[in-house]
Parts: sequence; C-alpha cells; structure tokens
Amino acid sequence: MSQVRTFLARLSHFLTGNIIGKAFGFVTMPILTRMLTTNEYGVLGLATTTIMLSVAVAKAGLTNGIIRYHSQYDTTEEDREVFSSSILMRGLVFSFITFGLYSISLPHIWPLLRVSDEYVRCFVLISACILLQPISGMITSLMIVQGRSVLVNVVGFVHRFVSFGLSLLLLFVMAQKLFGFLLGGILSDAVLLGILFFWFFTHYRVSWKKTSGKLIGALVKFGAPLLLMEMAFLLLSYADRYMIIHYCGEDDLGIYTVGYNLAMYIADILVFSISYSIVPIYVSLYEEKGRAETEAFLKRCLDYLLIAFIPMAFGYYAVCEEAIVLIASEKYLASASFSPVILVASFILGLSTNILTAGLYLQKRTGIMLGIMVSGVLVNIGCNVILLPKYGVMGAAMSTLVACILVTLLTVILSYRYLFVGLRISTLLYYSLVSLLMVGILERIHIDVMYLSVLANVAIGILIVGIGIAIREREIVTGIMSAFGKKAA
Repeated sequence: MSQVRTFLARLSHFLTGNIIGKAFGFVTMPILTRMLTTNEYGVLGLATTTIMLSVAVAKAGLTNGIIRYHSQYDTTEEDREVFSSSILMRGLVFSFITFGLYSISLPHIWPLLRVSDEYVRCFVLISACILLQPISGMITSLMIVQGRSVLVNVVGFVHRFVSFGLSLLLLFVMAQKLFGFLLGGILSDAVLLGILFFWFFTHYRVSWKKTSGKLIGALVKFGAPLLLMEMAFLLLSYADRYMIIHYCGEDDLGIYTVGYNLAMYIADILVFSISYSIVPIYVSLYEEKGRAETEAFLKRCLDYLLIAFIPMAFGYYAVCEEAIVLIASEKYLASASFSPVILVASFILGLSTNILTAGLYLQKRTGIMLGIMVSGVLVNIGCNVILLPKYGVMGAAMSTLVACILVTLLTVILSYRYLFVGLRISTLLYYSLVSLLMVGILERIHIDVMYLSVLANVAIGILIVGIGIAIREREIVTGIMSAFGKKAA
C-alpha cells in the first residue's frame, strides 16, 4: 500500500526532526533544573502552559482549516492567491485580538494564580508569543500539506538551535534568570517567523483585495469547534498545573513539571510526528479512494504505532529513576513515581486524537469531538479535586490517565460508526509480553556509573525489542533489508 509507505517515509522525516528537537530539550533540562530552584522551574512550567493556551486561542483552529481546505483552493494561481491572502488576514486579525485580550485580562487574573509578584514580568513578556507563534504555525501547515516534510524539519532545527543558544545565553547573563530564558525563546520565535515569511512570500502571492469573506467564514466555522477542542485538549493535558499550584504550591509544581516534561519529550517525538504525517494522508486517501482503503491504511498504521508505543512505555518505566536523577538531579527524584503514568496517558491520548478519531474528523463532526474532549477535561478536574489533596502530584498523574482513557473509549464508540480502525489484539499481547521480558532482563543489570547504566539499558532494551520484531514482523524486516539493499546498490 503506497500510502503506508508514504506515511512511514514522512514519519521517519518528522521523527528525525523531532528527535533532534527534543535533544535540545534533553540538554536544556539538566541546565535549567540545576540553575533554577524547584520554585522557579514550576513557574516556568506555568508560563509555557499559559503560552500554549493563549496561542491556541489566537490560532482558533486555523492550522486544521488549512489542512482541510487547501486542496479545494490549489487548482489555479488565482485560487491559491485567494487562499493565501485569506488565511494570512485571518491569522493576523485573530493574533492581535488575542494579544489585546491577554493584555487586558492579565492584571485581573494574576491574583488568582497565587504566583509570587516577582514573576509578573515573565507573564507580561510571554504575550509576544501570541503575535509570533500562530502565524508561524499557519505557514508550517502550508508546508506540511505540500509535503515539504524535510523543509519543515530543517526550519524546525534552525529554530530550536537558535532558541537553545539565545535562551541559555540570556539565562546566564541576566540577573533574572527565568526572564532571560523566556526572552531568548521569544527572540528565536521572531527569527523563525522571519524565515517562514520569506518562504511564504516566495511561494504565495498576497493581495488584501483577494481576501475571501466566504473562505474566512468557512475557516471560522470549521475552526471554532476545533479551537474549543484544542483548548480542551490543552486543559486536559495542563490544567492540573494550575490546580497543583493551588493545592500544593510552587515547589510541588516544579517536581511535577520535571516528571511531566520528561515524559512528554518522549511522547511528543512520536505523537507530533504521527499528527504531521498521518492526517494529510488519510484526508486525501478518503477523498480519492473512499472508506475501505482509508480503514485499511489506518489499521496498518495503528499496528505499527503499537509496536513502538508499548516497548517505549515499558522501557521508560525500567530506566525512569536513573534517567531523572541523571537529567534533572536528585532533588526531582520524586517525579519518577508518576512520570511513567504520564507517558502512558500521553500515548493513549495521542492515538485517540490522531488515528482513532479519523471518522469524526473526516465527517467534520467537530462538535462531537469537542464534546469528547470537554468530558475528559471535566473528569480530569473532578478527579484532581478528589485526588490532589490526598495523593499530591501522583493524584494529578492518575487523574490525567483516567481522563485520557475516557476520551479514548468515547472516541472509539462515537467515531467507529463512520470509520472503523481495527486493532489487532495479537499485536497488543505480543509486544506487551516482549516488553515484560525486556523489563525483567533490565532489572537484573546493575552498573555503578549512572549514565553508562542508562545507555546500557536503552541499548539492551532496543536489542530485545528488535529481536521480537524480527521474529514476528516479516514485512518490516523485508522493508528494512530492501532499503539497505538500495543504498548499497
């Protein structure tokens, strides 16, 4: 199936880019966790969460609308100009409106956050992200629908490299370390937008006279439920941080942020790669070949992803304590107790929002998708109210897992009437057993030097899973051998 090969090719491109990008995160985290107090690191996590929520409002579902409507406006140069002009106008207007709302509301919301007043400058500074990131996301979506996955990775690498350098430089030289780190990130966002604007205006013409009210209306109509759904997704993932600072304080928030971020670095490598790779393919496949072909494609993709997800979750559990001490220092060791729970929850939610919900997405049942996510948010908040006071940050992690499982179950029930994505139970059971065998072997390996222990465990774990794949997945083995054969030739 050519679509599966296309998916795997694009997935490999985005995986490469995401792995490189997350490598910057793995380098930054040890520095931040040692230079910032747990209090400051917790506030940093709250600031980045606030950025994500604000930017989601500014985007208002525009990136999804670009993917959905691009093919309808890609037939002639005039249509392309109408499309590019309309999405740029919509993106700029929504960004400035959101920036204004954030600036007006911050003085009123600040007392409710229960954060020390010394950090108010940081939350004023991050408002600049509202003007920069939504437009960058819009242009990146255009690159993705055109199949420019390599270019997306190159631009992403440059952005992360500049962000890494500027953020760390200002972290060291400025008296207010946290403010300096955030300022470096914003300056790098400005550099990224400049690069993306150059690509955009090189490939698209823009004329405000060609702005289509009809298209903007369609994008708003399509994007409004997706905005609410993205907000619900972010609240499902991050609302617990606001609740932790209310119930437990800034220090516990710092510990939770480390355990959460490390798990998310790993999960996002796959989850975002899947999202960028699979959605444009199955949208195009459904329009061209119909339901049966799309179901077969998604079933194969789900099978491959389970092969990756299951061993990663078990492997992370096996090395979590040593990895956290190595990366973040012993003062964050407590986060090892709940970080694997966050990873599993993230994997489950990633499958739900990128593959299992395909039927609802293709049928534009965005209202149902929103209802599912809102249900997850409400369950998450309710569980946090019950569990946080008694179990602390572990209660927050368990609340997230329960909510993600609920979202997945509701998605399967409501989406499968439109598009059935089959799950091979044999794959689930086989790789669970392989992973349990891997954990059993890894627990018997003891190396005194911590970084050597982590590297050895990861290498041995990959070897064990690789053998398991070679025994069962002849198609994968044949594909790898064929690829190497072509390179050798």
